[in-house]
Amino acid sequence: MAIGFLRKPYWRIDPEADLISVHKHLADSDRKPNTCIDYGKGLKKLAEYLRLRRNLPKKEKELPWEYTIGLLSPELQENASSFLKHCQRAWKMEQRFERGRDMLYRLGIPLRWLAEHAGLKSMADLTPYVWGNLARSSSAIGRETCHHQQRSFRIETVCLFLARIGICDL
Repeated sequence: MAIGFLRKPYWRIDPEADLISVHKHLADSDRKPNTCIDYGKGLKKLAEYLRLRRNLPKKEKELPWEYTIGLLSPELQENASSFLKHCQRAWKMEQRFERGRDMLYRLGIPLRWLAEHAGLKSMADLTPYVWGNLARSSSAIGRETCHHQQRSFRIETVCLFLARIGICDL
């Protein structure tokens, strides 16, 4: 379907730009949602095949920024991003996506809770009272103390990193 829509031989199809126009065409068509999902999977496979045939590198996976920290203030997003980039320097290239994704989820959960329930807008807003609220909420919803301690340690590590580079005062 994609090759017919684009009216190009496969060796002239750009896996990025051309297949985006096919995605848009599918979104605008009157197909059932499940059919569009299946076509989307096929387009991903076609893009992989085209990259392979043209000796292009694999497309790097993108971290779930929007899902994990997208609801935080821009300042907190920048702080989390800076910390993650700092951590990635020590990780092997082939482990960066998995470890980065795990780090984002582990940081995102407590930061989102703090932003929603304690009004956290920047790391400077972290006070002992806010830490206490996080601890009380973890025990109130039945989370184990060790999980709370791990979350607190991660956020404390971010604060120490930000203090070291001069963004946040402790």
